[in-house]
Amino acid sequence: MHLLTLVIAQCPNVLSQTKLLRHPDMHGDRVVFTHGGDLWHAPVSGGTATRLTSTPGAELFANFSPDGRWVAFTDPDIEVDNDPASVLRGEDKQLQKAVDVLLEQIKNDPPTFPTAPPAPVKTGR
Repeated sequence: MHLLTLVIAQCPNVLSQTKLLRHPDMHGDRVVFTHGGDLWHAPVSGGTATRLTSTPGAELFANFSPDGRWVAFTDPDIEVDNDPASVLRGEDKQLQKAVDVLLEQIKNDPPTFPTAPPAPVKTGR
């Protein structure tokens, strides 16, 4: 939250334009944040923000990779209503729906794995 305060302090006109900057993360001189369900990035020193995503879903909790080259985020696009009775029975419809979606994605676009390197050859001493 302190980072968001820093961004707003550096960009006074932001206060007059919006108050919905959420989930900021900073790397070096860049900040990434959520506004209106999309991801934006801007210089920490202030200036124009650039939209990174524009989808019907909501991208949240963006984080820079350690080297600053990538931005990871969540996109909670699976909606399932959990009724209290199923939760008491130990069922998690939200988790099961997520697993089903992931398995379908894997089936439609199977991952490729690198070839394992040859095993080292032991030599006697």
